[in-house]
Amino acid sequence: MRKTATPESKGAVEFMASLFRNVKPDLKGRIMPEESVRDQLDVIGRFGEESSGRMVSQHGDGNWF
Repeated sequence: MRKTATPESKGAVEFMASLFRNVKPDLKGRIMPEESVRDQLDVIGRFGEESSGRMVSQHGDGNWF
């Protein structure tokens, strides 16, 4: 069950988003879980044994935004 966001949690999310936008001004914000899972599965599908142990972003590289 999903909890209703409190004013404090909404404020915290917006504060973090504002900090992220300092690094990447075109950041749109949160994505839907379905989009996140699709991106993760795409990255996982592109990697093989040679990539074992690598830490990568949802883009399959070091771009965390």
